[in-house]
Amino acid sequence: RAVEELYQVKVEDVNVLITRDGTKKAFVKLKPEYNAADLAVRLGIL
Repeated sequence: RAVEELYQVKVEDVNVLITRDGTKKAFVKLKPEYNAADLAVRLGIL
């Protein structure tokens, strides 16, 4: 829900992974009508 509110996209699924060193990572799958590359550009990643 936080991703949906912060970035104005719809989320299909979220998987959470906790690494050995205790770092938590979330893998977010967007709905088909949203493009992950467009979101990455808005975030400044690409």
